[in-house]
Amino acid sequence: MRENKGITLIALIITIIVLLILASVSINAVVGDNGVLSQAQNASEKTKAGSEKEAIQFVMSDVNIDELTGQEVEEGKKIGKPLTNRGLGTWEMITVGDQAYGTNWYLLNKGENIPGFKKAKYSWLINYKTGELIQLEENNYSHLSSSDTVIESARNNIIFSLDASSIGQAKSITDLEKEDVDFIGFEDVNENSGLTENSFKFDGVNDYVKIQYDDSPALNQDGTPYMEDGKQLTKKEVFAKNGFTFEFYGILDGGTSQNGTDYRGLFNYGLIYKGEEGKMRFGIIGEGKGLHWNAGYGNFRSDLSADGDTAQWNQYYYIEDAKKPSGEKIIESENLYDGNIHYMALSVDTSKIYETVDGKDYYKHTIYLDGIKAIDAKYNVKSWEYFIENYPDLSYFEVGRAHMSNTSNQCYSKLEAYTLRLYNRALTDEEVEMSYNNSKLLLGES
Repeated sequence: MRENKGITLIALIITIIVLLILASVSINAVVGDNGVLSQAQNASEKTKAGSEKEAIQFVMSDVNIDELTGQEVEEGKKIGKPLTNRGLGTWEMITVGDQAYGTNWYLLNKGENIPGFKKAKYSWLINYKTGELIQLEENNYSHLSSSDTVIESARNNIIFSLDASSIGQAKSITDLEKEDVDFIGFEDVNENSGLTENSFKFDGVNDYVKIQYDDSPALNQDGTPYMEDGKQLTKKEVFAKNGFTFEFYGILDGGTSQNGTDYRGLFNYGLIYKGEEGKMRFGIIGEGKGLHWNAGYGNFRSDLSADGDTAQWNQYYYIEDAKKPSGEKIIESENLYDGNIHYMALSVDTSKIYETVDGKDYYKHTIYLDGIKAIDAKYNVKSWEYFIENYPDLSYFEVGRAHMSNTSNQCYSKLEAYTLRLYNRALTDEEVEMSYNNSKLLLGES
């Protein structure tokens, strides 16, 4: 037999495959995500970041020496821009995930100069007080300022606003007053009334805000005319066509009622009739266990109408019925007077028909609690039209109180507001969620 000293085709193929695998492993070891080159680049980046960190820490140490020895820190010695989520002035914060950084922190942006070193290649958070230094990963953090407290898409729809921007920049209540906005009752200065460093308090006795909203021309926030179909609308026309949203973020703590009931008013839209009287009113009932509102008179039933034939305009919603999509309670205590910060928003969308049932048209009204949509319900179109058409003298909003039936029944809410707004349209679910999250972040919450 002849001896076969050559190699077979199969052996050759196997050899080539093995060589390709080895080549692939070798290439990956050099240029892959964890390869030699990648590790070398990461090491280089860490070295640069480390050098930059040391340079910043040297500046921090120099500042701390001055402070410890009682010397005045020279202007500009503290590098970075001071952030704040408290006190007077502009609100500006950095958020990383659910963590918010504000007061006592400084932001050093990429490209800014580090004394004795060079321009920063990274962005940093510096806390001179605690000595903390945090490197910010690019595209992994958000810059939140006071202008962000109002979501851009609804900026021109605001009727009235108390929020981180207005509260943070005001030195007194006078700074908040405008030609069409009056703060009433706050001259009785006490610990439950007026401005704090980051909130606005209503004492629940006689404090409220009155906002003119009548047949005068409607303007956008930038002062330009509010136009629709080529026509400038009046404030009331915008309200009638679009509806509204009332938004509150803060602490509710009861209040007083001159008619002896447990009703506490949060806002109403009123008119001049035998004095001042509210017609569309919204407030708290049942010692914090429910919401009550109505939009005037007329026996037209909506989804949340009270039982009976004589008061169908009354709308009731109880906190115990507020459930998450999972079925859990939104507010465990089932009581808005539990001492916690709560968010609520109530909107009526009259810009379009929401549903037609048995030949009757309905708009939509929505209630949000703690950022969650608690209910979408039908609101009878006839009820809204009756309210608008039968009370032509509607002329102002009141925030902080509402009337019950007549001028002798004035019901005030004791509250501490971090965000308090009225809009002349219904906000979308996405807008409400964004506004709620911004309100939490500006208090340093997640």
